[in-house]
Amino acid sequence: MSKDPYDIFANYDYRQTEEYKRHERAMEELDAMTPEEQRQTLIDAGILNEDGELVERYGGTAPNPED
Repeated sequence: MSKDPYDIFANYDYRQTEEYKRHERAMEELDAMTPEEQRQTLIDAGILNEDGELVERYGGTAPNPED
């Protein structure tokens, strides 16, 4: 830890933030899913198409789904 009194992040513990706690809960839920449930989640979110291909909006070559 920094002893510099002007280092505002010296004693900052990001693990105590609500954002970090939500992220941890989401990752635990994801880890508890089967591979098929994870795949379906990505399809439902519009990241993958029904064939499991990455859509253009996320850097893939499959067409983006209709919004």
